[in-house]
Amino acid sequence: MAFTPNDSDWNVTWPQANVKMPLAWNLTRGSRHVVVAVVDTGINPRIKDFKGAIVPGKDFVAGGYTQADEDGHGSLVSSIIAARGNNGTGIPGYCWTCKVMPVRVAVGTEFDTDVAAQGIRWAVDHGANIITLSWSEADSSPDPNVASAIAYAARQGVLVLVSAGNTGSTGYTYPAADPGAYAVAGTNKFGQLSRSNQWATTYGSWIHLAASGCQLALDQTGNGISPCGSSVAAPAVAGIAGLMLSVNPSLTPGQIISILESTARPVAGIAGGQVNAYAAILAAVTKAALSAGGQPVRLNRLLGNRWNLGVALQGQRVVATLRSSKARSCSLSLAAPDAVWLTSKRGRRAASLVARVSSGKYRLAVSCKRHRLQAASLTLRAFSH
Repeated sequence: MAFTPNDSDWNVTWPQANVKMPLAWNLTRGSRHVVVAVVDTGINPRIKDFKGAIVPGKDFVAGGYTQADEDGHGSLVSSIIAARGNNGTGIPGYCWTCKVMPVRVAVGTEFDTDVAAQGIRWAVDHGANIITLSWSEADSSPDPNVASAIAYAARQGVLVLVSAGNTGSTGYTYPAADPGAYAVAGTNKFGQLSRSNQWATTYGSWIHLAASGCQLALDQTGNGISPCGSSVAAPAVAGIAGLMLSVNPSLTPGQIISILESTARPVAGIAGGQVNAYAAILAAVTKAALSAGGQPVRLNRLLGNRWNLGVALQGQRVVATLRSSKARSCSLSLAAPDAVWLTSKRGRRAASLVARVSSGKYRLAVSCKRHRLQAASLTLRAFSH
């Protein structure tokens, strides 16, 4: 069932509906431990929707940290990522409880690449999990300093998402095409590449991700606006990546991109497709459950008393155990599309099942009476025959 936030400037508009955000918010609203650096024009921290959303950043323009955004672009990008959701005001960002790190490297639309490179490196060294760059230049060569900074981020395990540009052509733009960066194109309300008279996204076989090319956002004074361009598609994907890290902090940038690509809906004109937040988050949780050693998947961020985990298995013995003080009121079931394979008995403090399955796709369902799984962990181990 779709979740409807109560933010004053939000309604079920196509940008977030197209990537299944109302369903995704039923799974998670993010984690305060996930930090997304916005290397841009700064941020206005006085905007109500940024209360509790900002970690210390750096101002490479004026020095220190001026808590300013003279242009508004950085605030706009930050609001798409992490405006506090369901708080009765403004808009819901994609990752409500994620943090944003404002790294100010420009005033207006003029980006000094040397300064931007410093900002990227600084964000990596100060705890960013994800970096978003909502600027790209067409008909240019890669800047060696920016390319080096992005490569540094990749080596340190930081995901870098970049707007593909608004050229309406297939030519490379930079830094979107730099190694280690992942370009994001913009789509229209029909899920096609945006090629309207107002703006046309950059596209081509070198681009693998796309998201809605118009978004709900906030200007530098906190008013709701609806900007369009690939510069708003990249932070949308950054917010979704933040949600994925919230449920599975062990994901690497390569794993995040692989999940986003495999769960996306194909879009003609690029090598990949439009992201599906709901499917990507489910896949991120599944990967956590099937990680080496069967590490527990904590369910404290997943709401409600019913939870489903999609699992793809290839002829393996599966052991699933739910541990919680409330597990005595819960049961587990492993189901294929056409049959229920096994349902556990209700135990005192844990619910578990063991099944030997043939290759195929299954659903591991957790069902509890009256209780919400606010302090539970689920371990799913898969063993070869």
